[in-house]
Amino acid sequence: MRMGRFTVSINIEKLYEKLLKRGKMHVRVDEVAGYLCISEKSAGRLLSRMAEKGFLEKWGNGIYLLKTNRGLLALRDS
Repeated sequence: MRMGRFTVSINIEKLYEKLLKRGKMHVRVDEVAGYLCISEKSAGRLLSRMAEKGFLEKWGNGIYLLKTNRGLLALRDS
């Protein structure tokens, strides 16, 4: 049985707010993949898009730092 393709829209502003509420300064691709029940590849594209829009900054391999109104938050936790 072959499955068709479908598109899902994600409100990146709401996702950003949820990520900020966690209290962590960073987010990993695998965390977002698990949270949204999507592939790591899709989560990576999503986080990359959020970085392009100014919500995040790529910090390392699969790790992004969250930005706030005050600018980039320092990485305090691991």
